[in-house]
Amino acid sequence: MSNQNPAIQNEEKELPFHMNYIPLFVQRKCELELKETPDRRTQSIQELRNFLKDDEATKDIWFHEDFLVQYLRHSKYNTHKAFTYLRKYYILRNNDANLFESLPDEIFLTLKSTKFASVLPKRCPDGCTVLLIQLEMYSWPVQRSPHFKSKYFV
Repeated sequence: MSNQNPAIQNEEKELPFHMNYIPLFVQRKCELELKETPDRRTQSIQELRNFLKDDEATKDIWFHEDFLVQYLRHSKYNTHKAFTYLRKYYILRNNDANLFESLPDEIFLTLKSTKFASVLPKRCPDGCTVLLIQLEMYSWPVQRSPHFKSKYFV
């Protein structure tokens, strides 16, 4: 993700659903909590690439820098942990490739069972995706009591 987008300069109250930049508050949080600096980032990426190059399963794969940074941030820049998580992801992706296949949009437009939930086109100010669930549109199996629907989501 590029951090050169002019929208970063605005402290937006609503973030777009599809983003190609990192908001300023996320960059600040990485600097404060993870002690992320350009030098540390570059050094950690290079170290992680060396681990990947030495591993038999991943030696011929080139991972994009942004992809590696996600794993480094998740593991708080512990490159050994990041490598372990990345390797597990690679094994899962190879063994169960069908989990990563996308469903066509037509399924969500035509199936009645998928019309009770929808993703809103904007995000919360903290970057979370907003999901709207309309319980009255879901086809419930059996109506037993007035509180039956609420028990599903407790």
